[in-house]
Amino acid sequence: MKIKIDFKKIKFNKIKKLPLIIAKHAFFASLILFLLSLAIGLILFYKYIISAQRAEFENTNQDYLLDEKAYKDIKKVWQGHENMFEQTDFKEYPNPFIESIPFPE
Repeated sequence: MKIKIDFKKIKFNKIKKLPLIIAKHAFFASLILFLLSLAIGLILFYKYIISAQRAEFENTNQDYLLDEKAYKDIKKVWQGHENMFEQTDFKEYPNPFIESIPFPE
């Protein structure tokens, strides 16, 4: 059994009149949209700011274990980078804009 829907018989009077109604009451439509966006903004603000500040974190007093060997290796690499950075102050670089070879005249 096939069900056929005849869209010509369905009247969309309310939907067709909606843009006209919104245009006639533009102030109230913009006011409703503004209040809706304000409500959504307040909900998001509460969710991500207020409730996040009130949340109690679990195990905040727990000491974190540190891998001493990895820490020393990283510190050694950083010290090497710092030494290379400090050596650049003392190294003299040639000026590429000084005429080093005279041109024949």
